[in-house]
Amino acid sequence: MESQKEPELKIYRNARYFSADFPFHIERVVHDAEHFPENRLHQREFWKISCILSGSGVWRLNSDRYPISAGSLIFSHPHARTNYLIDPDGLELYNILFLPELVESGLREFEDDCGFFSILSEKQPETPLLYIQEGDHTLRELIRKLEKEYVRHSVNYRPLIRLMLLELLVRMARKGVGNIRRDHTRHAVESIDAIIETEFRTGPTLDSFAARTGISKSRLCQLYRASSGRTIMAALRERRLREAKRLLETSGASVIEISNRAGFGDLSSFNRAFLRDTGVTPSEYRRRNRAEI
Repeated sequence: MESQKEPELKIYRNARYFSADFPFHIERVVHDAEHFPENRLHQREFWKISCILSGSGVWRLNSDRYPISAGSLIFSHPHARTNYLIDPDGLELYNILFLPELVESGLREFEDDCGFFSILSEKQPETPLLYIQEGDHTLRELIRKLEKEYVRHSVNYRPLIRLMLLELLVRMARKGVGNIRRDHTRHAVESIDAIIETEFRTGPTLDSFAARTGISKSRLCQLYRASSGRTIMAALRERRLREAKRLLETSGASVIEISNRAGFGDLSSFNRAFLRDTGVTPSEYRRRNRAEI
């Protein structure tokens, strides 16, 4: 069998956008599907916040997919390999590009008990690669003012841009954790359970759970385990095993097909997980429990 071709990787360098002494750039752009082929991923040397103004599509982070539309805010880490899958009408958006050193002194003063600002760390192993949230009028207006200040280059525009970028980050952090603060544990657990129930076949990851909830991976894992008594990945595995048992009992599909349909990456991991859970192989389970079909 011919191996699947690896995606092309396009890297965007700091020197293309930044002056040596001011690592900030903002631009309003229109993207269409022609310029974002599916077999290409994009990686940057800088951090990026994108604000979708019009259009819709899918934001791809490695193998994960996230629907986006007008109002979506996407905050991505340089390690993230991303791409757009753009609907026919195209996407209009603001891209805000920067390095954390621009706002580093201001960030030291901020409280961050939910880990939002950990995305600005380059070395921390639990750093999320992506946050996606719905913006509001206040955030969009702030971004428009950022663009005007950057384009006009008025007196003292650089310190003002630093302050405005800090405000944008703080407002995004507040919005990202606002719902969680109302009932931190319940909201996180319900969000994870809902994602598992609807997407267990397609392989959600800890990175994608963190992006969808706006909580760092380490904090999210702590919240989920404290509430449910199990890990997120154990809950995902249990849901896949439940689907596999249902298919073994009610369908004539082969074991390898059932493994794929239940969301397991390969047959050997499916067999190991199934044997550990039930004490028998999938084939033996089917012989004992298969309904008349």
